[in-house]
Amino acid sequence: MISLAACKASVKQSNKNKTMATLDYKLSADTLNRVGRAKSSGYAASGIGDTSGLEDTLETIVEEGEKEKEEDKIKEQEAGLAGLSMEQGFNEQAERGSWGDTPKLYEQMQEYMQTDKKAYLAALNGEDPVEAQRILQDQNKKSVEMNKWSSLMKTAGEIHKETGWGALITDDSVASYKLGELTSMANGEMLFDSPEDGGKMYIQIPGQNDGDEPIKVYRNDIDQLVAQGIKPKERQAAFLNSTIAIKEQGLNGTVWDESTQSVIMTNNKNMIDKKNAYSVAMDDWTGGTKFIEDIDSWDASYIESADDGDDTNGNAKQDALAKVKELVTQAKQGAITNEDFDVLQDIMARWMMGKQKTNFDDGARQRKTAEVDKMRGMGGQTNIAEANRLADLLQ
Repeated sequence: MISLAACKASVKQSNKNKTMATLDYKLSADTLNRVGRAKSSGYAASGIGDTSGLEDTLETIVEEGEKEKEEDKIKEQEAGLAGLSMEQGFNEQAERGSWGDTPKLYEQMQEYMQTDKKAYLAALNGEDPVEAQRILQDQNKKSVEMNKWSSLMKTAGEIHKETGWGALITDDSVASYKLGELTSMANGEMLFDSPEDGGKMYIQIPGQNDGDEPIKVYRNDIDQLVAQGIKPKERQAAFLNSTIAIKEQGLNGTVWDESTQSVIMTNNKNMIDKKNAYSVAMDDWTGGTKFIEDIDSWDASYIESADDGDDTNGNAKQDALAKVKELVTQAKQGAITNEDFDVLQDIMARWMMGKQKTNFDDGARQRKTAEVDKMRGMGGQTNIAEANRLADLLQ
């Protein structure tokens, strides 16, 4: 396995060589038509990726979103999830009107309330006001926690219906299974940790496969899953807006230099953090290809050092790719260190810049082609000869 130092060296080498991925990253005509032209994104002016026009762009990708939702359903079916499917669970929750509106949950909550009531009265009869107050507080915590669960699952239902889920959920059968069971609540049981362990509420669901132990699901875990698992529509819209604006810079004759690259890299890195790094790698949000797929097609100099000092098996590129994929997995697990994240973030930002540079070059080529056509239209041997010379340079 290639060392972290080698990966860090690869980042320095790519900085030095300014080598871009040798892939066709031009936005398709279909994508351009859906997104529309970003008249003023602020990206070119400030370099900080202003998302003006974002609402319009989001509206333009609704159609694409519907298609992607259907693809997600197919992925879920192919995964062969045990028990209730996520789609079925969300449908059942929607039909009920609210997450907590099930006879089973109602009965469980009533049992807890009755138990607390008896304990409270016993404390009063025993002239123990401190214990009586503790029981009242505990009962109130149960009600508050129940409301928080209900609010969280309502939000999850809205996301499922309106936006959809990213790879963190659609490509993970365990995550999909948990959401399916939690939204259906046909098999879920509301339980609480002991007071010594904090008395935290959790939902216990059956194991995913026959013979598996029941699964304890805490609200904070699902809250994090829902927040990080949402399909990255806003990130997609912001990136496509900025990429179109960069293409317009090429059309307008802007020079692509180190200053331009520095501004773009800063903007791209600002879009990537530890929480969304897995989504950045695994979701299709930049216009047709995924990071995790593209890295297999990069030339070696894009991600590895020319002299990393660790190429003992002659497979430096393969080892570097394996290291990058390992970092993506660590990001998913929330186990990536700050140092490793800096490496992954830099590589991802350069992948994004590769797409943006391809579209900048496409814009510059269109501008030059228009100049050639204009020169030919002027007539005259000198103009036509110069037009032909410039046209040859565009080949």
